[in-house]
Amino acid sequence: MTWKFAARILPNPYFGEYCQKAVSLKLAYLNFPFMIKKITWPTRYTIACVLVGIMVILILVNVFEKLSNSKLDRSIQSIYADRLLPATYLHQISHNLYEQEILATTSSNTEKLQQHRDRIQAIIRDYETTYLTAEEQRYWLQFKSQLNDFYRADAQGKQQELTALQSTLQDLSRLQIGEGQNLKTHSTSLIGSNNLSIQLELALAIILGIVVIILLLKPNKHILNFTAPTVLN
Repeated sequence: MTWKFAARILPNPYFGEYCQKAVSLKLAYLNFPFMIKKITWPTRYTIACVLVGIMVILILVNVFEKLSNSKLDRSIQSIYADRLLPATYLHQISHNLYEQEILATTSSNTEKLQQHRDRIQAIIRDYETTYLTAEEQRYWLQFKSQLNDFYRADAQGKQQELTALQSTLQDLSRLQIGEGQNLKTHSTSLIGSNNLSIQLELALAIILGIVVIILLLKPNKHILNFTAPTVLN
């Protein structure tokens, strides 16, 4: 159906600009598949390259997000397993050392003393299953050496050895806090990277949408801009 045919069947030959636009829109809808064919090969090639490029970037961003999420998950787990738990172990060792020293000075119950020693050894085994930095490893070896000296010391020397043990435990606790802060900073950085990749994906999606809109509207614009001939009675 053309606008000329519409002009002949309507009783008023001057059916107005509104009817012309309505018929033009109908023509644009019917002829849209044929207008796509008018896109030249260089234009199609450029559009294809742009779309493929956007798809490749989206895939790479998605892979980067998965890697970043995996690192973030390991970082969060490390905060608990390698920082929070070891700090608890150090506190338990310190508590058992004090309990053992109090028992040694107030009681001769060797069975209870041995129980505290066994608890300390069990905590030591748990602590050594966690991740230790090179500096933490150095302080830990120093602590174990001081612990052996504490067990071998006589009543007068135990207080001095206990003070040295507590000092080393405090150094280990300080290192735990520092490493925990490093993990927190690393996790914050990973979250920032994820937010940036999400914004990039959003921008690429907008660009892709604009390209699609241009492809859809450009042929219609070409059709709608034709000048209708004068309607004759």
